[in-house]
Amino acid sequence: MAQAFEVMSFPDTLLFDTALLLDRYYASLPKEDCNTAESQRRLLAAVCVALKTGSNVEPQLPLRQVVAHLGHDEVPFDDVIAAELIILRKLRFDVGTPTARDFLEALGARLSNFQAPDRAQHLADFLLQLSLADAGLHYRYPHSMLAAAALLLALSVTCAPAAAQTAVLEDLELHFPEAADQHGTLANCGRDLQSLWLMIFANQENMPKEPKEQSHSERLLLGPAITAALTDYFTRAEATTNIVAAIASAPTRWKLGSGPGPQRFANTLNLFAVFEARALKTSMPEVRKLTGGDVEGHDWWEKHEELLEAARKELGPLHEDVYHLCSSRGSELEAASCLLPALRQALADASPAALRSQLVEVCRDAAGYAVYRFDIFAPDWCDRVLAELDHLEASGIPLRRPNGMNRYGAILSNLGFQEGLLQPLMRLVVKPLARELWPEWVDPKDCAETYGFVVRYRIGEDVELAEHADTSNVTLNVCLGKEFTAGELYFKGVRFTPSQDDVQEHSVFHSRGSALIHLGGHFHGARPITSGERSNLILWGTGDGGQVRIRPATPKSEAMHFTNNSLVQSLRASKARTYAATKMTSKICSADRRPRAASWCGQRLSARTVVPAQE
Repeated sequence: MAQAFEVMSFPDTLLFDTALLLDRYYASLPKEDCNTAESQRRLLAAVCVALKTGSNVEPQLPLRQVVAHLGHDEVPFDDVIAAELIILRKLRFDVGTPTARDFLEALGARLSNFQAPDRAQHLADFLLQLSLADAGLHYRYPHSMLAAAALLLALSVTCAPAAAQTAVLEDLELHFPEAADQHGTLANCGRDLQSLWLMIFANQENMPKEPKEQSHSERLLLGPAITAALTDYFTRAEATTNIVAAIASAPTRWKLGSGPGPQRFANTLNLFAVFEARALKTSMPEVRKLTGGDVEGHDWWEKHEELLEAARKELGPLHEDVYHLCSSRGSELEAASCLLPALRQALADASPAALRSQLVEVCRDAAGYAVYRFDIFAPDWCDRVLAELDHLEASGIPLRRPNGMNRYGAILSNLGFQEGLLQPLMRLVVKPLARELWPEWVDPKDCAETYGFVVRYRIGEDVELAEHADTSNVTLNVCLGKEFTAGELYFKGVRFTPSQDDVQEHSVFHSRGSALIHLGGHFHGARPITSGERSNLILWGTGDGGQVRIRPATPKSEAMHFTNNSLVQSLRASKARTYAATKMTSKICSADRRPRAASWCGQRLSARTVVPAQE
């Protein structure tokens, strides 16, 4: 039928209309009534019904001649008309059911607004044609979902912008509202289409490396609309995820699983992680705790870590530049265009006077430990980071809470920011300033590891943060915005120093684009915001393996390791390095002091009696 339709220059819509009419008709019949002798007559009748009702195509020949041509003059026209009436009566004249091809056309209506390549639409057409050869697949899912899966797979393969995929999902929910809760089903549909596609290509022999003149059967396999796109695929392979190009470069004869070539191809087809990850949202552990919350649902997050990471990679960034501190090669500081020019110049100079010229002391405790503010990022860069975080949250891919106390935000170290942004930020900005300000607490090895996250305060969510100290040697706290009122930070004393029991609070107001730098052991909290929303980028610097210093350096630097229990060690291994329920195994005793309720890592530790581990 498909070959005949191509010869007659009938569009794909007519093919799908005819197939759906036939399938609905045969599905309404008892099994014993499916007379194969009548099949050709019923097929021609379905074509006539589709031409009259389901398609706006104008046949080049009168309907009688179309029937004669398709039936090879073997089926009387009057018999076809009689069969047409039988089909209509059986379907109760309900012939307006949308096909998968109709939904594909509707879902693709906005793609041109997002610069999606035309070949994506052609490839989606082809995938839907493949589904006609597998009735189990074609009717296993709603036609709207089948069309969406084909289009999303095609968009992924052709490296279309992420916004195009988002538009498809938005439009799918308009046509099929139940799809909002069926991302897992959508992912399964996409994988079934992938498997069918892979199976057909994997069993082709002598696959040509370039398009050539094709027979009708070859055109059926490739699809009448895909031929032009294939030429572009074979001649201009624009990305490694270009599947047709991958097929062209693969061995000319292979079966699935018969060597590295097919395996690479199968890996390339491992798409739809985004939709599978979205389906996890319904089972995501609830976020409740305000202390020790980093171990909430630990097993769930560890189980799905690989899928969530694959989904974020498949989703792609909204603003790729915010994942990198340095925009180009050459001098890192010169390339760090997101840093304000005055700060870049001072860091390049690196002299004590230059570094301190950027710092403003905002408070100092009784022991002389101060907190400093400096301007670091321009407001537009802060806006781009927030837009990227909104993009990640809007994707529907679950985001893990940033730490044990804040319930809203994200762990940047797990979202692709670590190597390009966080580590250079620690090395080029935080470490030089910390070494200048607190050389006895921050030696070069005390910032060997970096952990970064964003916390969010919003009315109706978290609005404040209890007193605590960080699991770090030094902390950078950057205010990204947005607009908010109140919410001042306050600082007290520093753990393991004479000021650790200070009760006096020093208020510090935070403003967008500015950073606070302080010792990780400096006790602090955040008062409630009264309106708006504030997000803060937090960067912790620790020693190797998460070492945190508990006393200032002596002539030979000493650092003692907070050895976490096995659960938190597992968190580190899975890149979820947030520290709660921490224990010190170096025999630190609390002596005559009771731990405070407002805590660092669940327990306010005392330095009055420190018994080093036995040599």
